Amino acid sequence: MGITLSDVDDLLALHKALMEARYCTTPYDSYISASPRLAVIHRSLVTAIRSANMPAGLSPDSWHKWLAIDEDRREWGIALQRAVSSSGWKRLDYSEKCHRASSLLAPFDVDEAVLDKFVRSADGI
Repeated sequence: MGITLSDVDDLLALHKALMEARYCTTPYDSYISASPRLAVIHRSLVTAIRSANMPAGLSPDSWHKWLAIDEDRREWGIALQRAVSSSGWKRLDYSEKCHRASSLLAPFDVDEAVLDKFVRSADGI
């Protein structure tokens, strides 16, 4: 079984729905934010959007800028709150925290420096 979406408007609608579900301020199901499967799906979706024939104003460069994440972004703060409020964060080792942080920060571009900054911030709260 599979689903195929090729219309860029459908892809954008799904992306917006995932952003709302994963980065809402009051989650109904907190698992959604840190789900590794949804992180992979969300990153794949953004890749598909970036390679699609985009409408005016949605250039690959605008996506490149949007995908850069830092502590000033609203999504960073929400992901950080989800990390520190999860019952198991303190018990995770550094590698596991980086993996969880990567899922929490999807679909944004995260490298080792971003993950380290996120983990250190979460551990400092």
